Amino acid sequence: RLQVLHRPQRRGEEKSVFNQQTETADGIRGYRENMVFGNRYASGTCEYVFPLFQKGCGISTVPLYHQNTFATLFFDSAYVYEQGKDRTLYRSAGAELSTKLTVFYLADITFTLAYAHGFDKFGENSVAFKLGTAL
Repeated sequence: RLQVLHRPQRRGEEKSVFNQQTETADGIRGYRENMVFGNRYASGTCEYVFPLFQKGCGISTVPLYHQNTFATLFFDSAYVYEQGKDRTLYRSAGAELSTKLTVFYLADITFTLAYAHGFDKFGENSVAFKLGTAL
């Protein structure tokens, strides 16, 4: 998956570009939230997702069913700037390990363990646990 976005903000409207809770172009993983601001930015994400284990299985009649386990390698980058000022490049890379389960025969739950490293100013090593569901 490759995603590129350029989003100018209105004059005088500054926005925090880095938000660890999102996986969209509005957030660059590996940076603390509300540390970098600008009224213009261009960002891109490149992800490689691949299966590790894909064997649908359950245990007897217990209403818990394993669907698959997969890994993601990613690279995020963004130029952040204010109109008329120099652009600053921020980059990060990392990996995620996810497993998808079906509980009670109707709810899909995805557990994800993620690691990200920000390479530039304000960058940090971060570990996150995510829980997602879809009915």
